Amino acid sequence: MRDIYIVGGGPTHGACKYDREAWGVNRVIRFSEFWKDGNKLFFFDDVATFNPDVMTVADLWNAKGIVEYITTPQNVEYLKKLNIEASVFPLTEIVEKFHSRYFANSICYMVAYAMYEKVNGIGLYGVDHINFREYMIARAGLEYWLGRAQQSGIDLEVAGGSAILNTINGKLYGYEFFYDKNSKPAEKFIA
Repeated sequence: MRDIYIVGGGPTHGACKYDREAWGVNRVIRFSEFWKDGNKLFFFDDVATFNPDVMTVADLWNAKGIVEYITTPQNVEYLKKLNIEASVFPLTEIVEKFHSRYFANSICYMVAYAMYEKVNGIGLYGVDHINFREYMIARAGLEYWLGRAQQSGIDLEVAGGSAILNTINGKLYGYEFFYDKNSKPAEKFIA
């Protein structure tokens, strides 16, 4: 039985116990508790032009040999010149296996990879999607992949406080709340 954590940089990342294999994204490399053998860091942005607030090549250099890096072919080649080993994400195989190219952010790739690796359970910490940009750009894609993972038999655990797989107010639409002409703006529904 293989369960993993997928860890992002959102507020709930601190609730992750790190008592099993953890897969992080971008700036998670800066969290000291993430530095354990067997953990993987995924990143798909261009290494040569990283936003230093997110991650730097120095961050990758500091954890090399401890954390496995999974990224794009372009990044693997760039890092090779710096003597940093990384593995290429198996995009072609995953697209062919799952018949989808709907990857809205790095976490989508990670969930698809977890399905590809046949994990039994995924715990999501720091993958909160509570700000407007994440919500508008990536939440639908992530929930698409999480739905596919759940349908394939993977157990999901979502950190409390995350907006993922949750309604705007945490209640069941039509049974516990509904929208009507007198409804308040959406922000007022958030508990």
